[in-house]
Amino acid sequence: MVSDAALDAVCRIPRVYRGGKSPWAAVRQSGYKAVRDQITPVDFAQYLRRHPEYIEDWERYSQDKRTSDGWYLLRNERSWTVGSLSVSHPDEQFELAAEACGHFILREVETIYCTVPFRRPRWPVS
Repeated sequence: MVSDAALDAVCRIPRVYRGGKSPWAAVRQSGYKAVRDQITPVDFAQYLRRHPEYIEDWERYSQDKRTSDGWYLLRNERSWTVGSLSVSHPDEQFELAAEACGHFILREVETIYCTVPFRRPRWPVS
């Protein structure tokens, strides 16, 4: 089981990034590498239900991305969408914000972590 401290460190990535770190430096600082093989979207969803302020951070992070590829988190009228502009993966619909955000966080962080050569993303993320 992943600790709350580890989940919190990863959930804070948008705040660290807005503080001036690069996305890769923010992921590295979060300690994601140490929990990479254990952490799941369900872990994030459970944590985000207790700390919904992080959902807003990740939604804003997704909206502020200045790229033509990568993952996105989109709030719809009655649901949430997690999708990618560059990975061949169907958009996923979620009723609950915490579930959608949990999937988005893991996909986004894994993608950033794997920008270093020779690392391969864990797909599909379950």
